[in-house]
Amino acid sequence: MARIRAAVVWLLLVPALLALLSPRAAADPPADSTLRMAERLADLQRDLPLSPYDSDGQARLLAARLKAGGNLQDLFLYAIESLRAAETERAIALFERLEGIATKARGGGGGPSPTQLRLLEEFHAVAWLRLGEQQNCIQDHSADSCLLPIRDAGVHRLKQPSREAIRRYTALLEQFPEDVGYRWLLNIAYMTVGEWPEGVPARWRIRPRCIPRTTSRWCASGTWPRPPAWPTWACPAAWSWMISTVTGAWT
Repeated sequence: MARIRAAVVWLLLVPALLALLSPRAAADPPADSTLRMAERLADLQRDLPLSPYDSDGQARLLAARLKAGGNLQDLFLYAIESLRAAETERAIALFERLEGIATKARGGGGGPSPTQLRLLEEFHAVAWLRLGEQQNCIQDHSADSCLLPIRDAGVHRLKQPSREAIRRYTALLEQFPEDVGYRWLLNIAYMTVGEWPEGVPARWRIRPRCIPRTTSRWCASGTWPRPPAWPTWACPAAWSWMISTVTGAWT
């Protein structure tokens, strides 16, 4: 019975495929109803708001808003969307600009709140880590690029972005030593420059046996907590809260 059903399906499919592949089918213009449908779909697309996952589109929208005036919130969102759209160097330049504005504002007695400043520093740190990934793991890929712990051919040749990420995550850990996400990403950054685990300061180091090669099992014993599955910057559920928090009014 199964063979009979399969034969019937093929008997129905083959003529349809032959009709689609025939020169006459390719040459026939689309029906008026098809053209009207395409126009209607295009109109609907223009009328719909941008998807929150369309980072390229969001970045273009924010760039236009900034060109027309904009504010600090637009600037920060533009940096975030640039990072999410893999325009990492542009994102870094924008984060540096925001940090300069924050420093100048603090000198005048105002500026961002501690929470806002912390989140800005988080995004800036991960942008450098991301740039190192783009320059090495993507443009200079090897089988070791995707394995933990990163070593051998997975070590970055262009190390400057990871060095900057190390500097920034170290500074964040000095302020927030309890943050496991910062510690985890600091160790990853040290791996990318070939200095893990010995090069990591002892109080931030994750022991090698906690990251066994070619396995996803984490170390759950001892004093080293389990690394989070999603660092704060990457968790989609946290985006709306983070953006609303960090883009509040800078007095």
